[in-house]
Amino acid sequence: MNRSIGHWNTSAQLEVFEVLSGRALMIIAWHSASGAPMLNWQVCGHGDLVAVPFGAWHQTSVLDGPACVFSIYTDLPGTPHSTPGSSTSPARRWRSPRSGPKPASPSPGLGAAEVSEGA
Repeated sequence: MNRSIGHWNTSAQLEVFEVLSGRALMIIAWHSASGAPMLNWQVCGHGDLVAVPFGAWHQTSVLDGPACVFSIYTDLPGTPHSTPGSSTSPARRWRSPRSGPKPASPSPGLGAAEVSEGA
């Protein structure tokens, strides 16, 4: 497979990616402060970083491989740690969060587009 499955981070979780080799397409979706669905994408090459906003969905696709993409994430202090296989329901990992803090603005350099609810 030349892509990640994609998943939602919790509203307390920040994740950062760095492309170590190859080229990758990072796709990030979240809800704006007003609740509007947002979609961002960034083509990344060696050394590029992408920060996934709190509570956002994201997916990585390899454009030119082989590619090596490093990621690290953290939860805000005082929040329960949530990883695959933890007490978080699997259904929760694949759908949009409906409560909690609104996500931060995307990283500079991302292509942004507001999408309709039906998209």
